[in-house]
Amino acid sequence: MRRNALIVITILAAALSLPGCDKARRTPPNPSGPAGCLGCHGGVNGDPRGAPPNDLAGSESGGAVGAHTAHLSRQVRCEECHRVPGRIGDPGHIVKPDGTPDGDGRAEVVFGPRASSGNVIGTFTPAPAPGKGGTCSVYCHGVSLGAAGGSNTRPSWGDPPTTCGSCHGDATVNPSNPNTTGAPPSHAPGLAPTACVACHPDTVAADGQLTTSGAHINGKVEASGCTGCHGNATRGETSTQASWAPPVDSTNAIAGAKVGAHLRHVSTVATLGSRISRPFACSECHRVPSNGGPHGQPVIQWATGTNNLVNTGGLNPVYSAATGSCASTYCHGASLTGGSNRTPGWNTTGAGACGSCHFLSSPAAPHPATDKVGVAITAPTQCAQCHPGTVNASGTINTVNGLHVNGLVEFDFHPAGYTNPVVHGPDALRNLAD
Repeated sequence: MRRNALIVITILAAALSLPGCDKARRTPPNPSGPAGCLGCHGGVNGDPRGAPPNDLAGSESGGAVGAHTAHLSRQVRCEECHRVPGRIGDPGHIVKPDGTPDGDGRAEVVFGPRASSGNVIGTFTPAPAPGKGGTCSVYCHGVSLGAAGGSNTRPSWGDPPTTCGSCHGDATVNPSNPNTTGAPPSHAPGLAPTACVACHPDTVAADGQLTTSGAHINGKVEASGCTGCHGNATRGETSTQASWAPPVDSTNAIAGAKVGAHLRHVSTVATLGSRISRPFACSECHRVPSNGGPHGQPVIQWATGTNNLVNTGGLNPVYSAATGSCASTYCHGASLTGGSNRTPGWNTTGAGACGSCHFLSSPAAPHPATDKVGVAITAPTQCAQCHPGTVNASGTINTVNGLHVNGLVEFDFHPAGYTNPVVHGPDALRNLAD
């Protein structure tokens, strides 16, 4: 008798050690389900993931069912909103996260990292009645998009399915027109979903449907293909940013204020762009969205920091929309002496010739008035004597080295033949006794 009792106790202990076996279940566990989850909920139409429908009462509808299937079908995993237990009695499952009894009749919502992306603190506000869902305030539904947000960025668990305009739409969206995406104000109004692929190919397919790559709602915004809105993807230049710049502008214009001197600044083709410097980065004058960042912006937002040119030397660049001209920019010689046109107009031509930014002849002090052989400086051909990395012997700018308009002044003021030790040796010995 004692032996039989020990056998029964051993069997019961083994059973209780199995996942999902220490609490009552609605149905016997489905061995294909994750850790026996289907023994209590889920399993409708052969779905092995364990999420309702069915709920704990066997229902296929209601507050406890809500949008579970809608989330799973969009690759939102269970652990994004719940702690997934290894055993039925694990904290945060049928007991509170701290392990104490949980008598409120609700599942515990514990958000994963995705819900709090974009400087958002994901929160869930439960509905008053147990088992009736609640309201989410999370990155996943566009709460971080602010004024550019959609029509329902704080959805309730039982709300109708979301659309593109639910998370990132604005007043330009026509709710009765399913062909509008609800793009933020930085985009053109009334865009069709098929237009999104031009800038968001990792997220949206050519037919306007979301891709299965997992890039949508992944914590960042992948944006590329700037030529979908401006520039010319077929321009065929070696610099990618040259294809981004107008012409064509965002209204398809090939002239005007939005076009102006873009190519003069960024092109690598001498007949189109600058012939006196290397191409400039778009970020010198604009904030360039790397991951779909701020795009609806003022005309000019000068670069700041240590890797820029425009305000080198402590300058404070200014762009006047009234006159369409730039002033106090390093790039146009604001920190130099001389120069015939240091506040060029955006829509003018010929503003980038030698002599526009600094003197061409008869330099003012502290620059020497004569070249290395003592001849008064009157022509660009003399510049190469002291600036061999910047100016060719012919007097043209050496754009290959990229030294001209680079934030520094490269020069060699030693006299001709100074590389010969016989010439520079006396300088090396001068004042040696000191």
